[in-house]
Amino acid sequence: MPFAAPRVALAPVLLVLGLAMSGCTAEDPAASAMATVTPDGPVLQPGRPGEANTTHTGPVEVPAPQHNDADARFMAEMIIHHSQAIEMVERSREGLQDEQVRSLAARIEAAQGPELQAMATWLVQHDRPVPQEAVDAGVDVARMGGQVARAVDGGAGTAGSGHAGHGSDHADMPGMASPEELEALAAASGREADLLFLDLMTRHHEGALAMAETHGVEGIDVRAVEMSSDVHVEQSVEIDRMAQIRERLTG
Repeated sequence: MPFAAPRVALAPVLLVLGLAMSGCTAEDPAASAMATVTPDGPVLQPGRPGEANTTHTGPVEVPAPQHNDADARFMAEMIIHHSQAIEMVERSREGLQDEQVRSLAARIEAAQGPELQAMATWLVQHDRPVPQEAVDAGVDVARMGGQVARAVDGGAGTAGSGHAGHGSDHADMPGMASPEELEALAAASGREADLLFLDLMTRHHEGALAMAETHGVEGIDVRAVEMSSDVHVEQSVEIDRMAQIRERLTG
């Protein structure tokens, strides 16, 4: 299934006008707020099907899309997902043998930690509760002025305390490892650990792709869509890389 939300990289004025033309109607709850935009120069606004384009040279009032439940659900669930990926790196750290696998694991941890922080920040800024997993990962939600949720919006399950609860509490989330798989990963060493890490992390990444694709269809917040697009691109690349490493190790 192709990803429906490519990364947004447009100037603010064009972005707002484009969003106004792409599905925000008077009946759309997401379009209930209006924004007045004053461009620095003439701005071309594409017409609807069958209508001519128009050029604006002064202030333009357009619908301003707001975030929706799909945006908040993606952020909360991806925090939980990222948290387990980081846990998988931590549990396997001592057992991994192959240098490329060890390097890949370190990159995953280095990338997903800041992403988790950014997602928690987004939730706080939008007055949405932050999963306990963000606190477990070191995010100071209280200092940010946010609230910690015991349950994730959208039915992802009740947040456990600490890493130990992740696998069992969120088993229905795509790609999540079970508690037994996490224990096996922690106990493995050498080539066994390398292959198990690659297999579990590949499945984990594939789950993240499914979550990002769903959000690409349902989400409306520009920053949230940008983040889900980034997740999709980055983890697709890492899936390909893990396949190459696995082929080398088993070839």
